[in-house]
Amino acid sequence: MAEFIANRIIGDNTDFKDIKTRTDIGTRTTLVGLVINILLAGFKILFGIISNSISILGDGINNLTDTFSSIVSFIGIKISSRSKDKEHPYGHGRYEYISALVVAIGVFLVGFNLLKGSIAELRNPTPVEFSYGVIIVLVVSIIAKFLMYGFYNIIARKIESQTLKAAAVDSIADVAITGVVLASLIISRFINLPVDGIGGLIISIFILYSGFELIREMINNIVGSPPDAKIIEGIEDILKSFSIVKDYHDLMIHSYGHGMAYGTVDVLIEPSTTNIIEVARTFEEIEHRVYDKFNILLTVKMDVGIHNAFEVEFEKILKNFIKTEDSIVSYHDISVVNIDGRLHGAVDLVTDKDRINSLKDEEELIKRAKGYLIFYFGDMDYDIIIDKDF
Repeated sequence: MAEFIANRIIGDNTDFKDIKTRTDIGTRTTLVGLVINILLAGFKILFGIISNSISILGDGINNLTDTFSSIVSFIGIKISSRSKDKEHPYGHGRYEYISALVVAIGVFLVGFNLLKGSIAELRNPTPVEFSYGVIIVLVVSIIAKFLMYGFYNIIARKIESQTLKAAAVDSIADVAITGVVLASLIISRFINLPVDGIGGLIISIFILYSGFELIREMINNIVGSPPDAKIIEGIEDILKSFSIVKDYHDLMIHSYGHGMAYGTVDVLIEPSTTNIIEVARTFEEIEHRVYDKFNILLTVKMDVGIHNAFEVEFEKILKNFIKTEDSIVSYHDISVVNIDGRLHGAVDLVTDKDRINSLKDEEELIKRAKGYLIFYFGDMDYDIIIDKDF
């Protein structure tokens, strides 16, 4: 049933990378969720008032707050689809992360409130009144929310939407909460234990964990998280397919939301056997292939490696220094140039992330490296950059 609803929302659209298609599907999904939440809230609140059932009334109010999540999701998807402008030259894609973060915080607060209520129930148990009408309302709610979880989840995976992923977690949390209320009503007829409080305590821990994980994931996306390993492997395969590419390093991808990613990479070539026109055309081809396959705007920078006698000697001394430092994994971008009559040396040191994990560690390593190079290579300007081996 959930797949049927999802297919109806998606329709004949198959190009999920297209921004307009993705936005249309996302907004239709959130609107369907909004309508279901409003209907559920109205149905439960009305039944709760008529039957004088506090549990149903409370669950209805919870569904009413879920409409806020649907509205936030709708706004987030709409704003994230806007094109670049003067204030946002990299687009608005990260607004979807922000809306998903808001929904995730809502999930966490639901879990926290359920935890407080469950502890209070365990301390002062109250009898649960059994009613077939209440049972029917709860079962309908569970089915509806489970269907919402299903089609949210299906569409979230197809269009790669963090907002809908958060909405799916929110829906399954509601299924769990309503399920506890239902189980408490049934079990309370046979045993004299605070099953409502016990079940609520267990479910609240699950919801808190899910909310925390969603919050952590969204914050990582906003701050900047590493790309999918398959994307890195795919870009590396493209780089390796060109004969003039001897090596590469500093492959970095920066995501600004779905469909808006930029990348840079340093490519090592042999300048004595390659003309500049061939290099330029090869780099352009690499950039086009990466964009066509991964929708990433890649910029390829040329690196020519060791190129003069100074750099040969510099590398020799650097290798001796590296033997004294277990934290250094490798190095690249060695250069020694004469600037206004004074030599200037530069190198990137790639370090073990577990050994060099603070700015203080980096500063101390740079200080040791400069001291060693000044002593063995000579007094000149040194520019040492620390990279991490992730």
